[in-house]
Amino acid sequence: MQLKILLIHCSYRYYGGEDSVFFQEREGLIAQLPENSVFEYHVRTPAIAPWRLVLQLLFPFRHTRRIKKLIRDHNINLVHVHNFFPLLTLSVFKAARQPGVVVVHTLHNYRWWCTGAELYRKEHGICELCVSSGHSLHAIRHGCYRNSRVQSLLSLWVLSRVKQRVFAGYVDYFIALTSFQKNWVEARGVSAQQLVVKPNGVAAISHCAPSDKIGFVYVGRLESSKGIEQVLRCWVEQGIKEPLTVIGNGSLESTLKKQYSHYPQLIFKGACSPQETLSLIDRARYLIHPSLWYETFGLTIVEALQLGVPVIGFAIGTRVELINDGVTGFLCQPETLGETLLKAISYQPYAELSTNARQAGLQFSAEKLLLEQLQLYRQWVSEKKGQPL
Repeated sequence: MQLKILLIHCSYRYYGGEDSVFFQEREGLIAQLPENSVFEYHVRTPAIAPWRLVLQLLFPFRHTRRIKKLIRDHNINLVHVHNFFPLLTLSVFKAARQPGVVVVHTLHNYRWWCTGAELYRKEHGICELCVSSGHSLHAIRHGCYRNSRVQSLLSLWVLSRVKQRVFAGYVDYFIALTSFQKNWVEARGVSAQQLVVKPNGVAAISHCAPSDKIGFVYVGRLESSKGIEQVLRCWVEQGIKEPLTVIGNGSLESTLKKQYSHYPQLIFKGACSPQETLSLIDRARYLIHPSLWYETFGLTIVEALQLGVPVIGFAIGTRVELINDGVTGFLCQPETLGETLLKAISYQPYAELSTNARQAGLQFSAEKLLLEQLQLYRQWVSEKKGQPL
């Protein structure tokens, strides 16, 4: 029996790590499998008025019809859902749940437990109020989804309709990206038998020697939860002259550009192509990963490591797994970022740090992890069908 895969993904308005993973896995699977083995259903969240988005959330029937048709027309036996929110909602899982079809869902964020998806609240930090209290009214009070109480209420309504059915039987297996994330979601009631740890893979090739690398680079959305404000503030307060290249866009982009436009060492590149982003990381001496929430993985961390670029990150959540302090980079707390940056600038055995980073990055080889993923796919479909693939 041939493995037939349907990949499903909803992109947000701003391109991010979830999109990178979706496209990379799609291309990798197409390269590894026979022709007509990999299909996709990909939608993008449009920049439309909230009331139109509400209508799409309430009436997602066209997605249900199209997904069911794809599964039926191409004899799909495994559906892999990446991001489903906001447009696909319950429809994607309901449509995928058909006889003989394995449904897999990658937990790219904490949306199932947090309306804002990040377990983070601005001017508060990591927030697990809704989890610890057992109800989600706090999300409405704080407007955790898009800083809007109305939209937070709508988001909660959508997720509450979906969550119980998804975890009760609509999904066969959940993919966690790190052991930290697996332990966290398992403690919140997800069956250990349904959870598999499979990191995201990357395929980055360095063309820049350690001695030629210069400055720092930040890659990510320009949002408060990503810690970019702390980094820029620290740069100014510490009087750091080393260049910092900022890659990415987001709601803070225009504000930050205006605020820091007169500092020549702070270079805002905006959104860059994946190829340009990797090239800019490769030329940097360090990558800064200052996210203030747990993160589910840290794709740019792994890309930097493979390129021999040590990483400076806050010792929060998954970064403790990905960054070996003093070996492949430096871990610190938000309040000690300044002294850590100064330490990194004057660090003498940098070449050793770079070599260690490159070696650590090899465990996240895209080809190696994709083959492991395919092995899991075949095992799951074989068990479902009761016959070998």
